[in-house]
Amino acid sequence: MKPQVQLLGFITVGVTAAVHLCTLLLRDYMLGRRAWLRILIAALVLVLLFLAVVGADALFDLRTRLIGPLLGG
Repeated sequence: MKPQVQLLGFITVGVTAAVHLCTLLLRDYMLGRRAWLRILIAALVLVLLFLAVVGADALFDLRTRLIGPLLGG
């Protein structure tokens, strides 16, 4: 299989999943259910925290500074 065809397939699946998730969240919002919204907000906060930690590690090389001395290196 060509990589371009495989990439198109992955993009199509991603767009389909995103549209499905949006319709699910919109339906629950319109019905007054807020559980999905809270879960989505919590997931977004976790993703942002993860990206902040990865960015801090990239800027300050935390793995070498913090874990290196613990391993004796």
